[in-house]
Amino acid sequence: MKLILISILLLDGYSNTDLIKQIRSEYILINKSLDSFSKVEKNDINVSKDLNPDNYSFESDGIYRLAIVNLIRYYDNGEIKKVIVKFNGDRQDLISEYYYKNDSLIFVFKTQIDYKKPKWSDDFIETDKNILENRYYFDKNKLIMWIDSDAKMIDILQTDDKTAINIISDSELYKAVLK
Repeated sequence: MKLILISILLLDGYSNTDLIKQIRSEYILINKSLDSFSKVEKNDINVSKDLNPDNYSFESDGIYRLAIVNLIRYYDNGEIKKVIVKFNGDRQDLISEYYYKNDSLIFVFKTQIDYKKPKWSDDFIETDKNILENRYYFDKNKLIMWIDSDAKMIDILQTDDKTAINIISDSELYKAVLK
């Protein structure tokens, strides 16, 4: 019985490793192909909880004094491939990149920039900042790996489903915004 359980765990780990490699390959391919994709830009989209409480972006809710949100979508023959969402706040910016294969979310790369002082301040120094990066890997709308800013894998079994649910919800919102 122990041997069967160990075998199942090893096979599951192997398949996830293989899947992560496939996702990384798709990420590279998408980024290399951006110039050949059609690009749709939407500036100053309304996804904040204050302005749109019934249909807001969860990640926008975390930006201190959010000022503007810009969205770029890339399509290959009508199929969504990548969405970039740029949030600009008072002391914080967030750039979220969503990657898709067959209209399904496969990867999200988030770069959060925290500034020491408000950007609108006279003594604002752009280089005085802290950058946090998080990577989220998905398969069939299920979070399969999360790598945090310290390049550590977060134990998915120890996290609540809220993180994945919010990311997927935001992804669907960005795909639908003013098509």
